[in-house]
Amino acid sequence: MAKARAVSKKEMVADGKTIHYGKIDSCTYKTEWLNPISKKIIYYHEVITNEGHVCTIGTIDKNSIRIKKGSMIEYTIDEKGKTRLLSSSNDANKIAEAAVNSKQAKEQKIYNSGAISKTRAKNQEMFLGYAWSYAKDLVIAGKTMKDVAELNKVARYIYDEIGKILNNE
Repeated sequence: MAKARAVSKKEMVADGKTIHYGKIDSCTYKTEWLNPISKKIIYYHEVITNEGHVCTIGTIDKNSIRIKKGSMIEYTIDEKGKTRLLSSSNDANKIAEAAVNSKQAKEQKIYNSGAISKTRAKNQEMFLGYAWSYAKDLVIAGKTMKDVAELNKVARYIYDEIGKILNNE
């Protein structure tokens, strides 16, 4: 589990810049700029952190969740005063939310395609090795008759029982 960073903690990076960590106390929209190459609009905001830094941060979204008041941010300020946003506490929330939505969509697609029974059968096959291994252990331990026929019976029984469980029988 990652340890939470202190609000005033600073780190040096290889190029000599200092990475700052702070909480956004205020965020005010200032202006926009159209990138002539990508034709995308960049919205610039003035952000004031609890560290006392006044930063100008550009985002693709006018009301970006990354720089909302109360967000924890990680940023650098170069010698010219230019701010570079490295991460935001809301980035992790967006990633987690996207992952949950993706998993739910995938599960719904499998369910709607009728592949749920195919998936169950495939899962049952994964237990074939387990059933055989467990039966072998029982035979070697002397818990059952010590011949191959008994090993086969025990493995088949365990495999069938797992199948019943997976198929809700």
